Amino acid sequence: GRFVLVPASFSFQHDSAGQVEARANFAGVDTRAGDVVFRSYIIASGATPAAAMESVLTILFPPVTAEP
Repeated sequence: GRFVLVPASFSFQHDSAGQVEARANFAGVDTRAGDVVFRSYIIASGATPAAAMESVLTILFPPVTAEP
């Protein structure tokens, strides 16, 4: 593939409401040119670290539905 999604960093902390807050940085890289074509910084919360990370991934890759 020409383009690669690179998970650049992840961190977890508690927010003011006691939820787990996940912060994630992603970069899209053109492997032929060596250029970063986009960057994404996402902050999402959940009851557990796994739920917070699931929220991050839902923001990054929203569900796609096809209605007839």
